[in-house]
Amino acid sequence: MDMTLLNYLYMKNANAGLFNQSTKCIIPDSYDTPIEIDCVELVQLCEQRWNEVHNDWYNEYQELKTKRKAGDVSV
Repeated sequence: MDMTLLNYLYMKNANAGLFNQSTKCIIPDSYDTPIEIDCVELVQLCEQRWNEVHNDWYNEYQELKTKRKAGDVSV
């Protein structure tokens, strides 16, 4: 997930709420085919995936942190 996309979706949703605009937007897919999406739903899916990946990374980091010690490294 790209943070630029997430920031765009946050701004789109904020502007839609302020100016009574639609939360639908058209973005290109990986083949440059335009698709219509609901920005609110996409933000929720992106945040959910972001949290899953971040939690996986953090759990792996905590596990490796207990296994690796500076004294274990030979110089």
